[in-house]
Amino acid sequence: MNIEQLTTKEIGNNIKSIRERKKLSVKETAAALGLSLKTYYNYEHGVREPGLNTLIKIANFFCCSLDDLVSNSFGGKIDSTISFEAFKKENGKIKRHARSKVTTLLDNVIVVHEGLNILTFLRSDTLVSGETMLFRFKNKYYIGKIYERGETVYFDNNGELVLVKKSEKEDLLIFGLYQGKLEQRFQVEGFF
Repeated sequence: MNIEQLTTKEIGNNIKSIRERKKLSVKETAAALGLSLKTYYNYEHGVREPGLNTLIKIANFFCCSLDDLVSNSFGGKIDSTISFEAFKKENGKIKRHARSKVTTLLDNVIVVHEGLNILTFLRSDTLVSGETMLFRFKNKYYIGKIYERGETVYFDNNGELVLVKKSEKEDLLIFGLYQGKLEQRFQVEGFF
């Protein structure tokens, strides 16, 4: 099913299905999104179609992609797979690799392939001070602990402390919070 074929009602069903799987009430969700209860109710019931900015806000709140909201039909499905983006470490630099998409409503995971190790990150756009995160600063990807103290943000880059100036904060994009490492016992050609 492509995006043009989805009706307002189907988009609403997707939003409702995701909310229910997250075990959130309509009231909690509407409040968290800054919407009136009636407006949110109308989105879920297909009475009114949310605009792009609202869809982005809903996707961020549910930690899912826009694609999950507008181009798939989740009503009644039980998902046990994951959605991930692949990153590869080459010559000491982290590079984005082709997106591998296996959709879930329960987890949204980013995978970084580093030799035979697979690092997993829970998708998040929120900086968690002192935790290992996957992030981009000035169009370069990093994995490491990042710290925030008041207005100051900084991280270690191979022994060199990098201070993110207030004017550079828009160049800092958080992708995920480190969850753990999986060891690959064998190489599968073409998997990453």
